[in-house]
Amino acid sequence: MHRTYLAFTKFYSTHMSLLRSHTPSNVKRLSLLNMKRFTGKYAVRSGVYPSVFANDAAFGLMPSELTLAQYLKQEGWSTLVVGKWHLGHREPYLPTRQGFDEWLGIPYHMSGGSLDNHVCTYDDDQTWWLPLYENEKIVEQPVKINDLATKYASKAREFIEKNTASKQPFLLYLAFSHVHQLCAPKDGNEQSTCQWAGDGGKTFGDAVEEMDWITGEVVKTLDLTGAANDTLVIFTSDNGPWLAEQSCSGSKGPWEGRWLANNVDQSCTACPHDFLPDPVEDRPRRCRLKRPSPGNENQWTYLDGVHCGEDVGLGSVWEVRGAKHERGAHLKCCKLSHFAIFAI
Repeated sequence: MHRTYLAFTKFYSTHMSLLRSHTPSNVKRLSLLNMKRFTGKYAVRSGVYPSVFANDAAFGLMPSELTLAQYLKQEGWSTLVVGKWHLGHREPYLPTRQGFDEWLGIPYHMSGGSLDNHVCTYDDDQTWWLPLYENEKIVEQPVKINDLATKYASKAREFIEKNTASKQPFLLYLAFSHVHQLCAPKDGNEQSTCQWAGDGGKTFGDAVEEMDWITGEVVKTLDLTGAANDTLVIFTSDNGPWLAEQSCSGSKGPWEGRWLANNVDQSCTACPHDFLPDPVEDRPRRCRLKRPSPGNENQWTYLDGVHCGEDVGLGSVWEVRGAKHERGAHLKCCKLSHFAIFAI
C-alpha cells in the first residue's frame, strides 16, 4: 500500500476532554463511524466518557446516533464490520443494530477476557472468556486467536466477492485487534507471559506482519474482482503503543509525544493494564497488581511503570494531574462507490 497509496503523516484525533490526555480506541472508533462528527460533534457528546467501555459495561454507542454505516445503508449499500467493535456488547448496542448487515469479531479489547492457557487476574471463577461473535451470536468462546487472522481475511474476501458480483456498493470496516496486549494473567508475570514473549519467540513484529497479511488479502481481492479502481481504501492507525506495557507494548518508532512529556507532572506514573501506581521512595515508578497473588493475600506482584508523559499510546489507566491547560485551550481534531476502512 505504501508504494501506491497516499500517505498522510499528520493526524489529529478527537480528544475526550481537557482533563484526560489519552484518546481510547472506542472514542476514535465512534468518531470514525459517527456521521455527526462532520458537523463538529465530539465523541464525548455521544456519551462515550470518561474511558473505554469495559467488559461489564451496561451501555454503548446510543441507538439514536447516526453512524456512517446507517447512512450508507439508507443509500442501498451493503455493510460489514470485521474485528473489534468496542462500542457496547449488549444487544441494543451491537454493530448489527448500528447499521451493519454483518459482523464477525470480538466485542471489546483483547484484555477484556480470558483465553485458553491465559486466565485473567480478575477472572476468579473463570467465566470471563473472550468471545467471538458472528452477527449477534457467540460462535466461539474463548476465541482461538491462532486462527483469527484467517477467519477475518476469509470473511472480508467473501463479502467483497459477493457484492462485486452483484454490483452492490459496500462498506467494509475492518478493525484489527492484533496488536493489543492481553490481560494480566492469574499465573505468571505479565511481562514474560504476554503474547509477544515466549511460545517459540513470537514478537510484536509477527502480529504486525499478520495484520499486514490480512490487509494484503483484502487489497488483492479488490484487484481480482475489478473493484480496486472503484474503492476508497483508508488505513488508519489507532493510539500507538501503550508504552506502560513495556515489553508487551510494541514500539512507538520516532513519535515522541513531547507535549505530554513536557506538561505532565513528574510524579504521575502510567502502569500496565490491571496495575495501579504504588510508589515508594527508592522506587518512584513502582506499580502494584490490583489484587494479591492467588492463594496468598499478603503477596503482591510489582513492576515498574513509566512517566505518564512517555505513555503516548492508550494511557487509559491514568489521568493527567497538573497538566498545563490555558483557559479555553483545546486540542483540535481532524482525523466514497466502495469503502474499505482499516483501523488498528
